[in-house]
Amino acid sequence: MVASFLLVFLVAASSIAIGRGALGFLSPSVPAASTHAGSAPGTHIRVRTGDTIWSIARRIQPNGDVRPLVDRLVAANGSSMLQAGDRLLIPS
Repeated sequence: MVASFLLVFLVAASSIAIGRGALGFLSPSVPAASTHAGSAPGTHIRVRTGDTIWSIARRIQPNGDVRPLVDRLVAANGSSMLQAGDRLLIPS
């Protein structure tokens, strides 16, 4: 009984940690700040704590459907994973 509880607890804790990016270093993706730096026209913004691709897209485009912009941001930066302090390329 105790072993079963411990197993369930460890699986739940691991799922939460992975969901929050605790094991992100195992991913083969390249960090957003270094993916295409200087290789495409556009501007860069510094990612702030709590920013997501969607919130940044909404800030850039306050009205309308932001899905196409989200797709362009992910394509320009090679990943949708953001960390505070990253430089995110905003394509022209």
